[in-house]
Amino acid sequence: MKASTICFMLVGVMLMMAVIVQSGRIEYTQHPKPKPTNYECRKKCADDFAKGDGGKISKARATLKNTCLCDIEE
Repeated sequence: MKASTICFMLVGVMLMMAVIVQSGRIEYTQHPKPKPTNYECRKKCADDFAKGDGGKISKARATLKNTCLCDIEE
C-alpha cells in the first residue's frame, strides 16, 4: 500500500467518526430538559403568582412532562 492510500483511508475514517459523534450530539441535545425540583417549582409558581392576582399556592410539584404544576387556593 502506498502512503497516500493509507493517509486517505485515515482521513475517511476520521470523517466518519466525526459524523457519528456529531449526530449523537444532536440527538442528545434534543432530549427534554431535566425534571425541575419541587423547590424550583415552588419558586416558579411564587414568581408567576406575584405577577397575577395572588392566590395562595397550596401545592407546587414537578409533573412527568418536566413542567411545574401549581395548585392555587383562592
